[in-house]
Amino acid sequence: MELHFFGPAGGLDRFPKEYELRTRCNAATAAPLDPFVLSTSYAIERVWILDLHFDHVGVAALEIGLKGSSVRDVRLLTGTRKDDLKPLTARLNAVRLPANTPAAAQTPQLASVEWRDFLDSKSYPFPHDRFALVDGELWHFGHTVGGAGKCLFACSGPWDAQATEAIDFYEGLWQKFGPARR
Repeated sequence: MELHFFGPAGGLDRFPKEYELRTRCNAATAAPLDPFVLSTSYAIERVWILDLHFDHVGVAALEIGLKGSSVRDVRLLTGTRKDDLKPLTARLNAVRLPANTPAAAQTPQLASVEWRDFLDSKSYPFPHDRFALVDGELWHFGHTVGGAGKCLFACSGPWDAQATEAIDFYEGLWQKFGPARR
């Protein structure tokens, strides 16, 4: 388990210098956290996100990791969104393995991204930070999952998802907050 800070080009193992903060904050887009993106790109079983504020910034970070991925189960459990989820979900599905590739043929259980945007501070006021489960790893974010935000924040991980009971916790929320909207 490590603590990661976000610099101009992704992850740092130290607090960023002020010039690095200014560079990141003034950039048109910010680079996501490299170790997390790498983890998602090698995922086989699951990539599950719990982020009440997940948006196009998080989608952009997740797109990089999921590009060509054969991960079986991708779930997003987020706060209520005013915009339409269909274009964002379509972006994530589009970067996954095309159905006619040899790798996809070996992964028949490749499923569509499921996105449930039912969490809000009234129905479930508990989450503050954001979390991702990637296979057996738990990642903790102080800002957008994937780390593509432009401000000063950190991420820790990977933690053991079984030992922390994160998988059971997420499954409970997933069941509680109903069927996905695609």
